[in-house]
This record gives sequence, structure tokens and C-alpha cells, in this order.
Amino acid sequence: MKIFKNKKAWEGSKSFPTLIVALVIGSFGIIPLLNNLGVISFQLPFTPTGTILSILLAFGGLFLLFSGFREIMDPSFGPAIGWISILLGIVIALVGATSLNILPFALPAFLLTIPANILFVIIGILLIILSFAY
Repeated sequence: MKIFKNKKAWEGSKSFPTLIVALVIGSFGIIPLLNNLGVISFQLPFTPTGTILSILLAFGGLFLLFSGFREIMDPSFGPAIGWISILLGIVIALVGATSLNILPFALPAFLLTIPANILFVIIGILLIILSFAY
């Protein structure tokens, strides 16, 4: 695997915060999804809703966007994962910002109907990949 050949794949000062953010934001998506599917029987004591949900989406999208830029500048897995992260980061940050009513324009309705849990899972998965890609 390329991770083990590349000695720069895990850089603690860059990778560890990204991994922590990925696990926290990803857990806001994966635990409610698994609970709704009946796979697990417990639920988070605090599930973000309303303004907090929008802020987390905007923050996660921006964090994914900046992580994508860092991956493009110093590609470990190749620039494809960086570009995917940038595009999805922009879309997710715009969905969060639209929910906060801070954009002067409206997004297409199909983007706003994507459940936040799925967006949190996407953010979490991509950030976990990017935490090992630096």
C-alpha cells in the first residue's frame, strides 16, 4: 500500500486534528443512520438540529475544502481525492450556509433535501482518508 511506502502519509501535526474532526463529525451522521436502520440500539444524547446543524455542516464543508486544497498542494494519494474533497466541501458548505440564510442566492432544491446524516458521513469518510493522505 502506498500509505506505508510514503513516510509523509501520517504527519501528526496535520493528520491528528483532521482525524479527530472526521470522527466527531462522522459520528453525528453514522450513529443516527445506524440507529434508524436498527443496527444499533443506542442514540447520541445530543443530536444537532437547527442552527447548530447548519453551523456544523458549514464548518465540516469548509474543513473538507481546506483539507482538499492541502492534498492538492502535496498529493499523497494523487490529486483526485483532493478535487473530490474540494467539490464536495464547497457543496456541503453552501448547504450549511443556505440553512443559516447568509447567502444572497438560493441553491437547487435537490441539494437541500439531502439528509444531514448522509452529509456528515461523507464529510467523515473523506476527512479520514485525507488524514492519512498528508
